[in-house]
Amino acid sequence: MGAWGVGTFENDDALDWLGDLTDTDDSAAVRALLAQALASDCLDAPDATTALAAAETVLSMLDAATPALAWHEEFAAWLPRHAAVADAGLGAAAVAAIDRVLGEESELRELWEETDDADDWRAAVAALRSALVARLAASG
Repeated sequence: MGAWGVGTFENDDALDWLGDLTDTDDSAAVRALLAQALASDCLDAPDATTALAAAETVLSMLDAATPALAWHEEFAAWLPRHAAVADAGLGAAAVAAIDRVLGEESELRELWEETDDADDWRAAVAALRSALVARLAASG
């Protein structure tokens, strides 16, 4: 699975995606990735992992105070240039993508269910979802 922790960016696929995002300097990639995750019949593990990364990115775009990405210098430079494109529609897509990752047709969920850390992973993903929903509600 290439993961060393339950956090969104504690795996190779998410970090690679984040690096590509900041290298290309294109916020449209976030929307495209979420749309791809929502359109997929069965969400494979790498796509689910990057969908969570995109959702965490959207949270940062909506609320720059999100600590999960504060350590990533390139993202810290990328964020001010792209935060303005985040809107309620992008936030709703991020929440829907998280729901897909947690759903029955998610290979990533199945892989985590086979580990001792399944409860911690579900809690981390649920916390991301809750933070997005709360941010969307606050922005109104």
